[in-house]
This record gives sequence, structure tokens and C-alpha cells, in this order.
Amino acid sequence: MRLLSLLICFLAICNTQADLMDTLVKEALHIKNVMSNSDNGENKANYVRRSQSQIVSNRRIVNNSVANGQNAKISRTLISRKKFFPVDVIKEIRISPAGDKVAYIARNNGLDSIHIIPTIGHSAFANVINDNVHVKKMHFVGNNDLVYSYLDEENVMKLTRVNLTSKKRKDISPTDDAKSIRVIEGKEGIITVSYNGESYSSHKINLSNSTPTLIKESDVPLMAFFDDQLNPKLYYKNISANEAEVFVNDGSKEGRQIDQIDLEKEKYISISDSSCHKLSGKNGQTLFTSLNLKNNAQRQVIIAGVSKMSDCKAQLDRNKNPLFITVSMARKTHVPLCELAATHIKNLNYLFSGMDWRRVDSTADGNIWLICVGNPQKPDKYYLYDVRNRKLIATASNSLDGASLQPTVVVKIPTQDGSYLHGYLTKTANHSIKSPLILIVNARRRYGWEFSPLVQLLANRGYSVLCVNHRSDKSDPQNAEFSLTAQDIVDSLNWCMKNRVASGGNISIVAHNTSGADAIQAFLKNQKTLASCLLLSPTFPEENSILSKQETIDGLRKPLLVVNSLNNAGDTSSLEGADGSPLSYIGYEKKPGNDIIAGLAEKFFAKVYKNPRCEKLSAKDVETFTPITDGLALINQDNQDEDDDRSEEGGSAYDML
Repeated sequence: MRLLSLLICFLAICNTQADLMDTLVKEALHIKNVMSNSDNGENKANYVRRSQSQIVSNRRIVNNSVANGQNAKISRTLISRKKFFPVDVIKEIRISPAGDKVAYIARNNGLDSIHIIPTIGHSAFANVINDNVHVKKMHFVGNNDLVYSYLDEENVMKLTRVNLTSKKRKDISPTDDAKSIRVIEGKEGIITVSYNGESYSSHKINLSNSTPTLIKESDVPLMAFFDDQLNPKLYYKNISANEAEVFVNDGSKEGRQIDQIDLEKEKYISISDSSCHKLSGKNGQTLFTSLNLKNNAQRQVIIAGVSKMSDCKAQLDRNKNPLFITVSMARKTHVPLCELAATHIKNLNYLFSGMDWRRVDSTADGNIWLICVGNPQKPDKYYLYDVRNRKLIATASNSLDGASLQPTVVVKIPTQDGSYLHGYLTKTANHSIKSPLILIVNARRRYGWEFSPLVQLLANRGYSVLCVNHRSDKSDPQNAEFSLTAQDIVDSLNWCMKNRVASGGNISIVAHNTSGADAIQAFLKNQKTLASCLLLSPTFPEENSILSKQETIDGLRKPLLVVNSLNNAGDTSSLEGADGSPLSYIGYEKKPGNDIIAGLAEKFFAKVYKNPRCEKLSAKDVETFTPITDGLALINQDNQDEDDDRSEEGGSAYDML
């Protein structure tokens, strides 16, 4: 059985060293071994010995990875792509309300499946929920029910409820045309907000009958906060482009208005029985405000050095009162909002030796926190923290511990209109102005202070990488003369050259999803500055109309690689005669593993920059691709053989970012 590269760590709630040694760390692979070899006493004994040897007392967790700011030298041998893209990497993780089990999404038989494992001291059985679909998101509803979302064969978002005791499943999809579904959790049910590409619909689903009941349909998403019984407590009304009126439920029909906010600069984050809480981004700083609903008294805390609300995440207690604000910029920092939070932040900073950590989830009573530790140089690990006893238990390392990974710094990029963009720059070892630079374009998904396998892979191969949170342009970039996002890309290029991060002609763009149209705009008009462009799973408003235009093909002077599902390729008839041009459009029916797509990107940049530091694709990997046109001759059989097959149904090529 393949070793798990990311092991889940659990907390023993006990007061003595003897109690600690009596508990077992039920890490996923070990549980699977015991279950699959239930008749083998030797395997059970080995499991117990391994588990006990991994339990440690309440000592600090030592950071053995490369220290932040320390520029590691490129190792003589390449780090294998599979170490950057392990099969069983955890994509989402939750702890049950009672704390007796943990659920996480990871790969199983080629599919993103839900894994359930018991926490220490509990006897629940480990199992895998695999319904031959790629699970996108999951939510605990009560302690023994999970609701999870997935895309069906027609790319429609579906919801399924599963009872973890009876294993019974039931489809509870609120609509038949949802492109996305947001779930709001309650104790006995959920509220869903579905978007079909044109409008939003909100439904309430009670677990007693699992029948969706329509709440409202609207052109804007549901903006409200609910109690555990899914009754509205705070909600927005009269929503316009940038403004909304804020009401609280006081028992009257209309409710009581308490505020009018700028949606771009202010947002409410929670409401408790007595107070509501919001973040405001004004005058170059972020402000936390707590409003007492009984006497209208306000309490404010300035989040120093933070100008964007998107960099802040509120952590709540069991009564929906904010405990602290986690800020993700140059590193993760935590701003306490009460004395109790300050105590735990200080303790966790000590236990993790100053490493970056964040609270992912907690039990319903708030007594156990699920903690993630990781940063751009360190893949995520998970721990349970006992709030009452303030203790941790840790397990073994993952596959990249000790590897020479590159440090990341936060940069601030000015724009032509006087605003700023935030970016994350990872320089390769021995970086100079002549080093190739990869600019990753991302206008629809925020980058943060976190580990990115593609970034570290490229840095290991000799490329510096700049990930920038470009602004999203609501206009159609195919019809606009030059979109806001495309201009942000150009501003990022100019910043790189002005600050001697890279030289003109040595920069390449990587874009994904709906940022593809913006990247094409910037690429076509700046080919003197750029070396190449790579589009991963691009989705354009009118299918692939930009790529289908003959002037696009005729205007290409630098290499362009497009990697996309054949189901989403759109009209590619104009590409059939493009052989000989610097364009490769590579499709796939079943999405290859992320390491294989990264391998194709690696080969592309190796050709562009004539870089010998490249791990080859195997012939088996190459067979997963179907070239529509391959002017760059990327798909061929001059590769060494390997015996790994990681193709998967569905999915897109950009989730490795």
C-alpha cells in the first residue's frame, strides 16, 4: 500500500505521561492496514508499536525544514514530481461536532473521496466514502451526517447526504442546473445557495425529510447569517452594485436596520446573541468592529499593517463571537480579540516553534481545535489542540521534509490607476536578473501564504515564480479593448523589470480558468517582453472564441501551450491548420494526475528556455493526452518508461495551483 505523505495527528486529552502512552494516534494508513489485515495479529501488533512510537509529550514541534529567508541551493538531483504531488494529499479536512471523528478529502482509486477516521479514545470505524465521483466540498450536519458536493457527467453540481452509521445515501440536489452550490450548516439541516450561471436560488433542506424548500430566487447571492436552527439573524437588503442595508431580526416583519455598508470595503463576519461583528478596509487599514445590539455600544480593533479584508479571516467561538483574526500576508499572524485567545495564540506559537499555523475547524463546544501547520516552503500537516489542557500529539514527517524548498516573500505592485496588487515571489536558488521568471495569473482565486506544489516544483527546476492576486474585471475581456486584469498583468511585468526581478524576454505567463482570456490579451500585445504563455483549463465566455480567431493564430510569435479537457475545448476547427506555428493545444478525456500536467508544463518551459533540468514524461503519461495541434512537438515518445498511472475522471488542470 502506498505510504501516505501527509499524516493526520491527533490530541490525547489526558493529564499524565502514562495516559498519553495509553492512547493511539489513528493515522489513516495505519488504520487501513489494520482493517485490511484484520486476521493478521502481527500486523495489528506492528500498528500498535508504530502508533505508540509516534506519540510525543507536550513538547515543542521542531521545524526541520529550510528556515524562512534562507536561500537553499539547488540539489544536484531533481526532486521527483510525485513528491510535490502526492496521490493522497488532503484537500479539505473537518472535525465532527462531537470531536469523535475527522473527515478529509483525499485521493482513493483515482477519485477525490471522503475518508473518515476516529480520533483518539473513540471506537468509530475508519472508512472511505467513494461513490465514483470527485468530491468537491463536504460539511458535517449533526455528528453522524455528511453532505458533500460533486460535479456529475454533465458538469452540473450535485449534493448528496450520507449517514455515517447506516451508510445510506440520498440525493438532495436543490436544482437541476447548478454550476456551484454554497452550503450553510445548521444542527439539523442546511441552507444551499445555488448559481446556474444567471441567477441564484436559496433552499432550506431539513435532514428529517431531505426535501429542498425554496426560500428565494435572486440576481444576487444570499447574504445572511443564521442560527443553528437556520433562522435568519442578520441579513442584507436593498443590495445594489456596491451598497447594502444591514438588518437584524428583532421579531418584527421587516427587522431592524443597523447599518448601511460599502460591499467592496465592508463585510459582516458573524452575529452572536448580543453582538454583531464586521471588518472594514478603509484608509489603508483594516478595522474590526463589534456592535452591541442592546445598547449600540461599539468596540473597535485596528488590524495593523493590513489594507485588505481578504487577507483576514475571523475565528469564532461556539457562540459566534470572534476569538481572533488570522492575517495571511508575509506569514500567518493572529490578532487576539480577547484574553483567552491571546493565551492560546501564545501557547500555539510556542508549541510550533514559531512556524505558521492556522485554525481550520473546531468541535461544537470549541474544546478541540483542528490546526494546520504549513507555509510556502512547508506542505500542510494537521494536529488537534486540546483547548482545556493545551496539549498536542504529533506523528511522522511527510515526503518533502528536509527537501531544499525555496522561501517566498510578499511583494506590493503599484498599478497605473494608483492601486496596489499583492503578490508572492519565490526565487530560485542563485537567482539573478537573467533567471527565467514564471508569472502566475490569478484574478478569480486568491493566493495566500501557503504551499503551492507547482511553484516549488518550478523553483526546483531553476525558475523564479511570481503569483499575483490580480483584480477581477466584470466586463467580457474578449469584447473589451483591454481588460482591467490584462492591464494588471502588464503592470506586474513592468514591476518585475523595473525592480530587476527579471529581464524582458525572460518572463512567461501561466493562467488558468477564466483568467485565460485576460492572459491572452496581455500576451499577444507584449510578446517582445514575454517568452511564452501557458493556459491551464481556460474557460472563455464564448467558449474558445479568442483562440478560434485566425488573427490570434497569425499573431503568435512566441510559444503558447493550452491544456484543456476535450469536453471544454469549444470550437477548435481553426487550430487544425496551425501546425508549424508556436502553438500546442493539448486535450484530454480523463484528466491526468496533477504531477503529469505539471510534467507537461515542465517540458514546455524546458523547451522555451532550453533548460536541461527537466524530469521526463513517461510514454504512459503521454498517452493520456490528445493533441489538437502540437506545433511545439511536446507530445512524442522520446521518454523513459515509468509504471505509474494516475489518470482521473473529470476535474480540471488548474487545481494543482
